[in-house]
Amino acid sequence: MKFNITSRKQKAITNHEGAKAFELTPALKLYTAVTTAGLSDKFYENSDETVARIQGLIRKNDPAFVARLAVYAREQMYLRSIPLVLAVELAAAHKGDSLVSGLVTRVVQRADEITELLAYYARANGRTGQKKLGQQKFESARQKDEATSAKWEELIASNKLGYMALLRNLRNILEARVSKDAIKNVCAYLTNARAVANSKQLPFRYLSAYRELKTVSSGYTGLVLDALEEAVQLSARNIAGYDEDTKVVIAADVSGSMQKPVSEKSKVLNYDIGLILAMLLQSRCANVITGMFGDTWKAIPVPKKNILGGVQEFYRREGEVGYATNGYLVIKDLLQRGEVVDKVVMFTDCELWNSNGGQQHIDTLWTQYKHIAPGAKLYLFDLAGYGKSPLRLAGRDVFLIAGWTDKIFRVLKAVEAGGDALEEINKIEL
Repeated sequence: MKFNITSRKQKAITNHEGAKAFELTPALKLYTAVTTAGLSDKFYENSDETVARIQGLIRKNDPAFVARLAVYAREQMYLRSIPLVLAVELAAAHKGDSLVSGLVTRVVQRADEITELLAYYARANGRTGQKKLGQQKFESARQKDEATSAKWEELIASNKLGYMALLRNLRNILEARVSKDAIKNVCAYLTNARAVANSKQLPFRYLSAYRELKTVSSGYTGLVLDALEEAVQLSARNIAGYDEDTKVVIAADVSGSMQKPVSEKSKVLNYDIGLILAMLLQSRCANVITGMFGDTWKAIPVPKKNILGGVQEFYRREGEVGYATNGYLVIKDLLQRGEVVDKVVMFTDCELWNSNGGQQHIDTLWTQYKHIAPGAKLYLFDLAGYGKSPLRLAGRDVFLIAGWTDKIFRVLKAVEAGGDALEEINKIEL
């Protein structure tokens, strides 16, 4: 099965801003919706609308593809709730073989996920008295703020804290005034390459921990911040980078619509995810221009070996470009300067428009740019999954990739090798 759009007659539609956009295939719509689903309200869509849209898309796709997508979301994107949604909805739409039972054994990997699966099943079938999906509270190793220094010392020395629990409790540990030796053990664990690889952390978890520590008054805060930087660099090690002969532009969307939390209680925004992914990629590029767009487009150089610090620099300066979604300015700038690059990478919710009232559109500008840079490729990293593309995809070196983890760069590598955005999913054995 090939999932990329092969027809040049991709249907023109409008996005939530009323600007021209292009419809995706049912498979691409489901893929982008699932890999960006935090099941919380988005800027243009609430969580119930997201689930309803996913329900409808499941029925428009091949059941085997839906099952593979669920496994991909759980095993490679490290998402927990949305694979359970797919399993329950697929059970309602598909019967007659062992596809669903086999799927459940793949996506339910922890005991508490059984409860979550049943909670969504009850909700989907109209039963009352059940909590919404994602509201169950399980963090088995999480400790309360009032934990004593001695207790933290004991937990750290006995290696009883898992990697995620450690990330979430760094502030508590520092505020408990643990010993120098305990801090050294914490830093050693955070920067252990095998522990980083096995932890399967979403990149923004490091950013959340980093921000929490920026306000902690401790003599050891700097050591732990350095350890977090080293840890996130380790997580970026397997990203295929570009050498000095490959010129790349990385543009992060900092518009108002990107500033919605990824989940109900999270302080992390879609905007933050775009920035951390952009910084991860730029750390692996030799010849790169990084910047952000809103009302305007602005290039902002940042050091390659300071990923979390680079995110904070963008975060501090995002107001300099305003809050519209004028992604077209990235391409217009290249055209005006006659600058030829090999790759343009945009991290965005794909709700691009022109707030300046003109007729210039990114789709038309990209066609013009291909005249001066025929080998250039444009990669749209969709962070919201609304099911639309701001450009036509077929035959124009425009590629749509979706997701929140560093694993999305595997898809980038597959695309550059001549594959398509969903090739990794289609390879999964059920």
